[in-house]
Amino acid sequence: MLRRSPGLSLVAIVVIGLGIGANTAVYSIVHALADRPLPFRHAARTVMIWQTDRTKGIDHGIVSPADFLDWRERSHTFDEMAAWRTWFYNVGAGDRTEQVWGVRTSANFFDLLGVDTALGRSFLPEEEQSGHEQVCILSNNLWQQGFGGDTAVIGRMLAVDGKPFRIVGVLSAEFNLFGTSRSYDLWMPFVLDRGRVSRDDHSAIVFARRRQGVSLQAA
Repeated sequence: MLRRSPGLSLVAIVVIGLGIGANTAVYSIVHALADRPLPFRHAARTVMIWQTDRTKGIDHGIVSPADFLDWRERSHTFDEMAAWRTWFYNVGAGDRTEQVWGVRTSANFFDLLGVDTALGRSFLPEEEQSGHEQVCILSNNLWQQGFGGDTAVIGRMLAVDGKPFRIVGVLSAEFNLFGTSRSYDLWMPFVLDRGRVSRDDHSAIVFARRRQGVSLQAA
């Protein structure tokens, strides 16, 4: 059957391979950070929140976006809560296309971590809504390699997976999400429309910052 439909087979193999690669990367990061603080501003109050499934023996489960929205709306013990997920993107620059490792984040992601952009801005709240999400933030590495460090890059369009995205920011050279050797080059808004998220799609990692004076146990 695979031989009869080589095109379809190739697409299926690539999709499965990307999914395995993305999940392996996420779990490697998760286990590396399980027993040490996150390297961000207010690190003592910054936590990662997981879902559990005792019937399956899962203590640190990836979160569904629908549950994340419930947590963010109903929480009284956290100042901020942000969701993110990794993915791979095909980025077009001129007449060539390159695959890069990227992240989709809720709009408040960089504010929660206390990360400032070197150029431009971070995401706006409305940009995690469908129809407003075609903006992106570049890593310093992608900015240097793809645009030669051009400071006029803000506002330019970048082809991502065949669609135009407007560049709104560039991160500093010092920023690396976990201090790992592999960095994320492209940052995109995580679309979190109530009508488009699923409670069965466990695809997000959640960061949160406890309110001042709130203990971890209380949170």
